[in-house]
Amino acid sequence: MTDHKKAYLRRVGRALRLPDRRRREILRDLEEAFCSAQEHGEDVREVIGRLGPPETFAAAVAGRTEDRPRGRAGRPAAWLLGFGLPAAACFLLAQGIRRAAVPPGVIGYAEMRTEIAVTGGFAPDVPVLLNGLGLLLAVGALAAGIAALCRRWKRKERQRAERN
Repeated sequence: MTDHKKAYLRRVGRALRLPDRRRREILRDLEEAFCSAQEHGEDVREVIGRLGPPETFAAAVAGRTEDRPRGRAGRPAAWLLGFGLPAAACFLLAQGIRRAAVPPGVIGYAEMRTEIAVTGGFAPDVPVLLNGLGLLLAVGALAAGIAALCRRWKRKERQRAERN
């Protein structure tokens, strides 16, 4: 590798403000472009002249390859609302059903207890099921919030490392 080519690649690498993996890919592609041009009889200085100053080349490449957020998946508020609101609704509904429920041992809406025993059949406890569902949704909301904070922290660390 010639000194001009090394210096150009080094300056492009410094000027790229992208994650390390993406920066390595771009530098590898650039080196392949140099090799291809040399195979076709072009001198390193001619390639550098065609590509322009390293900073200009890096800015052009970075502008085309910027990592952008993908849809709604990166929005923590959407995830928190998506899990948190149904969780709150389940808890409130369960409490409403519990308050309106007929006391144990009472059949229908009688005013006093009876000694009639009802056997057979399966009657699920709806408030307990709703509380369980609400708890699962609340755990999902908490996990989504923690994941969003971790992603934000990693992104800030990556940006801080790129600046240095």
